[in-house]
Amino acid sequence: MIRDIKQRASAYISLLKAQRHGRQVPLVSNLFFLTGVCNSNCAYCYVDMKSKPEREYDLDGWLKLIDDLVERGTKIFSLVGGEPLLSPYVREIVDHIYSKNLFITFTSNGYLVRKNMDIVKKASVVSISIDGNEESHNKARGKGLYKKGYGWCSCLSRKPYTCTYQHCHHQRE
Repeated sequence: MIRDIKQRASAYISLLKAQRHGRQVPLVSNLFFLTGVCNSNCAYCYVDMKSKPEREYDLDGWLKLIDDLVERGTKIFSLVGGEPLLSPYVREIVDHIYSKNLFITFTSNGYLVRKNMDIVKKASVVSISIDGNEESHNKARGKGLYKKGYGWCSCLSRKPYTCTYQHCHHQRE
């Protein structure tokens, strides 16, 4: 919790200093689509789960990009996907960002969080996407997936995480 407070304070102080001195304001947040691959099959989603994305960075590409953005003042990295936990480099990417004492947010469908707690616990904010109530979620994503998406809750209760839900509500037909 203290680490999170220090990270947030550092990000805001950098912004205030840049504005005060008339310098270019550093990039505060960067959205990283770690992979287009996903382990869900949402009826409304644009991700093609059947094929590997045409272009994705290799590990060296990600690490160089992170270093370049940090040099330019980035303090917050938002990791998303497809499903970011399916990226073959997610562990190394998170470790690299974490080693720089930067703020990490993580968006996931929640299905792999329990298996990857050592990675997810390094994030300051964890967002799980849920499609409404159990009935509508399972209709959009598949039978039994609502409970699977909530399976991460007990794992995260041991650390004072900021956990959010991202809801996508569907109109009934």
